[in-house]
Amino acid sequence: MSRACFIIAGVKPTFGLRQTFILLLLLALILLPRPLAGAADLESARRFEAAGDYAAAAVSYASAAARIPWRSDLWEKAALAAWQAGEGEQAVSLFSLADAHRAISDSGWLAYGNVLAAQGDEASAVHAWEQSLQQEPSAEAGLRLAQVARKAGDFPTAIDYLRQSLALAPEMPRRITNSASCWPPPPPAKP
Repeated sequence: MSRACFIIAGVKPTFGLRQTFILLLLLALILLPRPLAGAADLESARRFEAAGDYAAAAVSYASAAARIPWRSDLWEKAALAAWQAGEGEQAVSLFSLADAHRAISDSGWLAYGNVLAAQGDEASAVHAWEQSLQQEPSAEAGLRLAQVARKAGDFPTAIDYLRQSLALAPEMPRRITNSASCWPPPPPAKP
């Protein structure tokens, strides 16, 4: 430890190099187990995910995120694993934690919006899709926003979102015309 640390604390340095080394060793023994356990949780999460056990992966990713504070991106990984496991409410909670840690990736906003929409929270889903469109423009986010605007009867906004989507993915017209969830089916043919 430096002399400055002791002088600032108002303590006169009275121990030598050996005592300093022992103190640092004790601090390491106190502080290291938590990140080491987090690293073990992270490795377990990766194994569970590779094996297709997404529920266990979600729990392990969340545990790792709680134990390794500099890896806040793990909250999003936990949310995605929970979603793949079919745990929508847990996925929303984990995405909320990722958002609180400002750890949602650009593409994560799209997934967060999809999870929120599937859980019936369309207003929050729109916010997430708008974030996705601002941070990493994607045709899918534009298409989702166009669907919501069309459903609300706001056709000019729906058309604007569709234009953005088409600019990002020119192959989109085939997908749009084949999507029953986007547009109403054509009227039946007259005999």
